[in-house]
Amino acid sequence: MPDDVDVLVISPPTSVWGAQLRLLDYAPALAERGVRLTLGSLPDGALYETWVDRDHPYRAVSVPFLEGFRDEVTGRRLSPRQLLVTATRVARGATALWRAAGDFDAIWSFALRTHPLAVAAARMRRVPVAIEIVDIVRPGGGRRLLQRCAASADLTIVNSEATGATLEGRGRNVEVIRPGVDTHRFRPGPPPAGVREQLAEGGGVLVGIAGRIDPMKGIDVLVDAMALVPTDLDVRLVVVGDVGVATSGYARQLEARAGELLGSRARFVGRRDDMPDVLRAIDILVNCSPAEPFGRSVLEAQATGLAVIGTRQGGIPEFVADGETGLLVEPGDVTQLAAAIADLAAHRCVRERLGTAARTQAVECFDIKGRYDVVADVIGRVARR
Repeated sequence: MPDDVDVLVISPPTSVWGAQLRLLDYAPALAERGVRLTLGSLPDGALYETWVDRDHPYRAVSVPFLEGFRDEVTGRRLSPRQLLVTATRVARGATALWRAAGDFDAIWSFALRTHPLAVAAARMRRVPVAIEIVDIVRPGGGRRLLQRCAASADLTIVNSEATGATLEGRGRNVEVIRPGVDTHRFRPGPPPAGVREQLAEGGGVLVGIAGRIDPMKGIDVLVDAMALVPTDLDVRLVVVGDVGVATSGYARQLEARAGELLGSRARFVGRRDDMPDVLRAIDILVNCSPAEPFGRSVLEAQATGLAVIGTRQGGIPEFVADGETGLLVEPGDVTQLAAAIADLAAHRCVRERLGTAARTQAVECFDIKGRYDVVADVIGRVARR
């Protein structure tokens, strides 16, 4: 058996969403397979706190949260002064990472905002570097920079073919490794007493959407679609998640619109740490992001045996077959989404058929243990070069 390797995995201070949850899952599983991960970041943020609470190795490294070329909320380009500040932070972050990297066999950049730092530091230190891309970056300067990072890295991991397509063939040694799911933790069954009541008022069919509350997630489209579903179907909506890159003002506006259109039939419950129980308590899971890179919540819902609705763009069509393991609609099409929700709400047998097929696929093709083996192999091979 090859010698164990030590990898410095870097991420800026951040909340814990899909990618970070996957990283937290990786740490103990990869250690069992000979790849020890040490988180390099500033001692701040939910990821750092969760990481050290779980007693995983940590190294304090000044890895800043870098701004993109555009403002996340307004979409406007950054000013030359803002870009200069970003470039200065890149230089300082790369220097700090260069100092830390000497004690490790490889660097693994796990966040879009740290890829330039990782590649620059690795080249200066002459250690292997892997980058993980889990975002579909819009065309422009940011995408071109990402392509350059992928062209320089020893390994680029993407979470879907759709994400990999943004590299336009300019990356080298690109591996598509789709996220897996713990099919024992996420499995069909009744929810604990009281969970359903926490999510919705009254009975009926419960539609859920889970993840960040951001404009890019299309929750506003779902709210508008729910308003078109016939009221005699008694369909209710629960939004599970918290603010991501959007301002809290956007979340308040969204909640106000849901209240105006749906009244007591809509509920925003914030972030939940009991997602397996939440999924067992709902009937339909929707993801209406216009271009979801993968869709972890959709896969978890499938593993739980739920009927799912996703969009035809991005990574979701790579594991949701329309009419077989879920339903697909055009992104932004409120009428089509409303029709899909109404169809599933009215036909329990269809929900059960789709959910059963999705559960089988999740167990056979996406079980998390198989993903651990693949990731440990590719990261281990890069680090042992």
